[in-house]
Amino acid sequence: ELLLFHGAKPDSVEKIVKGGLDPRRGGEDVGKMFGTATYLTPNASKADIYTEPFSCRLPRGAERRILVVRAALGESFRAIHAMPNATRPPD
Repeated sequence: ELLLFHGAKPDSVEKIVKGGLDPRRGGEDVGKMFGTATYLTPNASKADIYTEPFSCRLPRGAERRILVVRAALGESFRAIHAMPNATRPPD
């Protein structure tokens, strides 16, 4: 079990708080480089990147929100190339 960060735009954060994270919807706004999943990171600075639209950057001092997520992790899979069409880790 780890505490990890998840960055999202403010309207998405409210939906996540009410309904939880849904891995089937992961990457809808910013892409699915490693497939459909809930993307979490141990680095708050990485999560911060996803708190705003890439096309409209917020000022440096703007308020942002990231979620702190308690996650139970199973077996890991290290992707060495982009897998945008993946819906689960390979066998």
